[in-house]
Amino acid sequence: LRDGGSPEGSDSKFFDWTILLCDGATEVEYSGRCYYLDGSGGVCDDGYVLAPQAALSTIANDFEGKTQKHQTQNNCCIDHLNEVSEGQDWGMPTHCLLPGPFPAGNPVLGGMGCTNTHIHETQQLTLCATGEQIELGGHVSTFNGPRGYKFYAPQDMRITDLFVPKDANEEVQHLQVILIRSLPNDFDTLFWQANIDADQWTTVDIDVDAGELIGILGVRGLDLVQTTYQDGPHTTQMFGTDVELSRIYSNVGDIKTAALTTVVPEVGKTGRIEMLIAPR
Repeated sequence: LRDGGSPEGSDSKFFDWTILLCDGATEVEYSGRCYYLDGSGGVCDDGYVLAPQAALSTIANDFEGKTQKHQTQNNCCIDHLNEVSEGQDWGMPTHCLLPGPFPAGNPVLGGMGCTNTHIHETQQLTLCATGEQIELGGHVSTFNGPRGYKFYAPQDMRITDLFVPKDANEEVQHLQVILIRSLPNDFDTLFWQANIDADQWTTVDIDVDAGELIGILGVRGLDLVQTTYQDGPHTTQMFGTDVELSRIYSNVGDIKTAALTTVVPEVGKTGRIEMLIAPR
């Protein structure tokens, strides 16, 4: 619920609950997503994406009794979404090259000496979760200033992680997510963060209701912030539905120091921000 309350205390009178069905033999349910481990070498099944290793801080013990999704690993450090920036910090200390079921204490932080490792075997142990990455158009030009896109959510969904591509600039990232009622000024900032590590996917975990108008702005730069442009409007897919990404921009404020308070819609090229989404 967007107001953060219980169903009984909400102003809403009707609810459409989605029941998440995770595979009991291989998957762990956490925060509305199904997670699995597999010796897949950094590749996830269709309908799944690489998951951040931070989730293991909560769910590692829940893998006791689970098995690999498809095949046994040939290296026991766990590959994940932010391996480039964080390294691989979780591993299997006593169940390294063995098939499941996993015993207690597997995986564990620092297991099998996995601390800031960067190993990429063909059957590297890999952490995946339900979700998909939207398709963006190619980089066509660079612009100085915050740019992005807006879209109508095709169904109840969750924005899980964001990343600004490096085509225009390889320095730190700055991101903002807004819930739009009317532009340029009538919107709520759902997420804002500046000076994000250049290689880091940023976990935002924002619940979005079907039909809501969402805006994403993302740039890179320590001093001068720059946008990577794609031709727009751009049609992508979310859960099999065509969704139009249309241009938004801001020339007011400094996204490096505070969330933008003026965002303008316009026809034209859109900023490129990678987005991972999951159903809910």
